[in-house]
Amino acid sequence: QTSGDETQTAGYSETVSQAVLRLRGSVRPLQFGKLDWSISSDCALRDLEARGGKDRLPCPELQRVPLRSFKTSLQHSASWAWGPESPEALPLGVRIRADLEWALPPGSARFLRGELRGEAAWPLHGMLLGHFSGAAGLLLPRGSSCPQDRFHLGGASGPSLLKGFAPRGAEPRGLCRPRVGAPGWTWRPGDALGGEALLSAFAAISAPLPSTSSPGGGRLMLFAGAGALGQRQRDFWGAGSGIWRMSAGLGLTFPIAGLGCLEVIFAHPLLARTE
Repeated sequence: QTSGDETQTAGYSETVSQAVLRLRGSVRPLQFGKLDWSISSDCALRDLEARGGKDRLPCPELQRVPLRSFKTSLQHSASWAWGPESPEALPLGVRIRADLEWALPPGSARFLRGELRGEAAWPLHGMLLGHFSGAAGLLLPRGSSCPQDRFHLGGASGPSLLKGFAPRGAEPRGLCRPRVGAPGWTWRPGDALGGEALLSAFAAISAPLPSTSSPGGGRLMLFAGAGALGQRQRDFWGAGSGIWRMSAGLGLTFPIAGLGCLEVIFAHPLLARTE
């Protein structure tokens, strides 16, 4: 049993009672890279509580979704990675991951969800490195989708990466009414709603710091990112430029062995909501 609290960003908390059966494997050696795969069966009872935020009531869109859902699904994941040997231990190469989930009877949640993510890093000139990552996702629900199954966008790291925006800060938002005693009584954007169609990209150029003797040490990074999240997949392609969010910035990144990277960045949104 697990629980999640999304009240600050999305106005709900969730409790999940879940059983998962998973089979994993890998295909190696390949001519190029390594392929890992997994197949799993998921059975989950999901309880959602629409709570709103500290100073706001939950939005009407959140109050209309099913508060309890039963999901029985089959999931398949495959990831491929390839990278040249780097004497400086730089994370060069390409990594691609594809996920497919089919929620089917007897569960009440019915959908087909697919997601593709990729990232690459390669040398440009001298000590310069190029970095790119992208993601695309599509959710095809039967009826209305549950908030837990939707895609998200915004934040400095993680699968919903879009630097310069708060976590889930680049999503469509529902209008919320302030709680009694909170300042102001007008409806205002509040709960992040997620979306059924996702497209995002991130590109960066990095160079080692002048004081760093090894290319595998701290680096200076210039970056730009863009993403679009459609609340409903059927509206995504006809929504035009209004759903796109974009940011750019610079920063410092320091690798930490076994833990990833520590980043100190400044990012500025170039395309954002105007409410």
